[in-house]
Amino acid sequence: MIFRLILFFCDISLAVIMYYEMMVATREKNGVVIATTFSNEMLQDERVENCIEKTRRGLKLALALSILISLPVLIPQLTESYTVIYFVSVIFIIMILLYIPIIKGFKYLRKLKSDEGWVVGARAKITIDTKLSLLGNSQAFPTLAYVFPIAIIFLGIYLNKAEETRFAMIITGFCIIFSQLVLHLVYRNRKNLSPTSDSELNIRINEIRKGKSTRLIYALTLVMSISFLVFSIFMNKDPYNITPFIVFMLSLSIGILFTVYRIQVFDREAEKLMPSQEELVDQDQFYDIWGYKNPDDPRVFVEPRIGSKQDINRGNPKGKAIYYGSAILTLVLVIGSFFLFVYSTNVEYKLNLVGDVIKIEAPLYGLEIQKDDILEINYLDKPPEGKSIRVNGVGASSQSYGNFSIQGYGPVKLYHYAGVGQYIEIITKDKKILYSEPTVERTKEKYEEIKSLINE
Repeated sequence: MIFRLILFFCDISLAVIMYYEMMVATREKNGVVIATTFSNEMLQDERVENCIEKTRRGLKLALALSILISLPVLIPQLTESYTVIYFVSVIFIIMILLYIPIIKGFKYLRKLKSDEGWVVGARAKITIDTKLSLLGNSQAFPTLAYVFPIAIIFLGIYLNKAEETRFAMIITGFCIIFSQLVLHLVYRNRKNLSPTSDSELNIRINEIRKGKSTRLIYALTLVMSISFLVFSIFMNKDPYNITPFIVFMLSLSIGILFTVYRIQVFDREAEKLMPSQEELVDQDQFYDIWGYKNPDDPRVFVEPRIGSKQDINRGNPKGKAIYYGSAILTLVLVIGSFFLFVYSTNVEYKLNLVGDVIKIEAPLYGLEIQKDDILEINYLDKPPEGKSIRVNGVGASSQSYGNFSIQGYGPVKLYHYAGVGQYIEIITKDKKILYSEPTVERTKEKYEEIKSLINE
C-alpha cells in the first residue's frame, strides 16, 4: 500500500504544480499573456479576455480530470506491474491534459494578433545597472546554510537502525537533499532584472524574486529535514506501522504545494513594481509553445514565458545540445526504468543446484548459497505470522522476490509464488531465505533435493 500511496502522491503533486505553472501563464506579466505580447488596449479586447478565461476554465477541468484518473493506482486488486504501467501513462496524460488548454489559447491569440495586424511598440534601450550587477547572487539565501538541514537528514538516516526501512530511508533522504538543492539553485541563479533606471527599485524587485523565494525554499527544506528526522524515529520504533509514512508524505506534499503557490505570489509582487508593459519589445517571433528560439541571442538560458524554470535557447548550438540532449536522456531513463521494472516483474525466478551451490536466478535479486553456509533447512506448511513489508524487491501478481521483512521473523530473502503457502526455509550464517516453487508439489520436490545435498 505504501508503494501505491507514493505513486498517487507523485501524480497529484505533478498535476497541482503543473496547474499553477500553467495558470501563471494566463496572467498578464509585462504585457505577456500565454506567451504572447499585447498592449493595454489589446488586452482589453473582448476576444482576448474570453480566450484567457476559457483557458483558465480548461486548466481547472484538466486538474480535476488529472486527480480523477490518478485514483486507480490505489486499487489493491491491480497488479504491481500494471500499476506502474498505469502510473507512467497517467504522468504523460496529466502533462497532455494541462498543456492542451495552453496550446489552444496560444494558437488562438497568435492567430488573432496576426489577423488583426496588432503591433506592440519597441522598448527603449535601458542601460546596465552597475549597482545591481555588483550584487550578483548575494540577494539569494546562502547555499552554505543547507549544511544544517542536510546534517539533520543524515542524522535521521543514522538513527534509523531498522533493517526493514533503512534502504527506503536512505533513498528518501537523498531525494529530499537533491530536489531541494536543485530548486534552490534554480531560483538563486535567476537572471537579475533591471527594468527601470532606479537602482534601488531594481534591487528591491530582485530581492523579492530571489531573496524571498530562496528563503522560503530553505524554510521548506528545514521543515522537511525535521519531519524526516521525526519520521525516521517513528519508523525505527515500529517499521510496520504505515501511519507515520502517510503523515510524512502528506506534510511533504502540502509543503511543496504551498511553496510553489507562495513563489508565484512573490513573482506577482515583483511584477507590480516593474514599469508598464508598453516599454517592452515584442519578441513573439522568438517564443513558441516549447520555449525560446533565437539564433542571434548568445544566451543559453532566458526568462520563461510559460512556467517558472529557465527556458533554454534552442536557437544557438549550445542551447540546442542541452535542450535535445536532456530530452533524449530523460526519455531513455524513463523508458529504460519502465522496461526494467516490467521485465523484473514478469520473468520467473528459479532455483538450481550446481555442485555444492544453491543458485537462485532472479532479475536483480539473484542469490548463491554455499552448502557449508547452511545452518538449517525446514519445510514450512504456512508462512511466518506477522505483517510483512517490502524493503527492496519486486512484488507482482504472480510472484514476489527480493528483500522483505516479516514482523516477529525479521529480514528475509523472499522468493514467493502467489497461491503457494508452503515454503522452503533456509537459514545461513547471515540470512534467512524463504523459497517456493509455482506449485506445492514442486516446492516439496525442491526441498527434498536441497535436503539431500546437505546430507551428502
